[in-house]
Amino acid sequence: MTNPSQLAEPITGFYCGNDSKSKEVVNQILHDFGWKDTFDLGEISMSRYTEMLGAFWVPVYGKLGNMNWGFKLVRDLKKK
Repeated sequence: MTNPSQLAEPITGFYCGNDSKSKEVVNQILHDFGWKDTFDLGEISMSRYTEMLGAFWVPVYGKLGNMNWGFKLVRDLKKK
């Protein structure tokens, strides 16, 4: 989390919450850590989906033997 630039391509930092000011702070903290791509998933109930990603890390770590990878959300930035 604190060194996202260690990978060859930017990965996506996901966040969510019910307080818009807090989300702005979290987004800024992520950018301060070096995240070039962040994505606001919406209200706190969306955290269940980011938690599901946590379960995915276990088998990938088992296959790769390291944590030097991440998720990248590829999207059409021209469309909203």
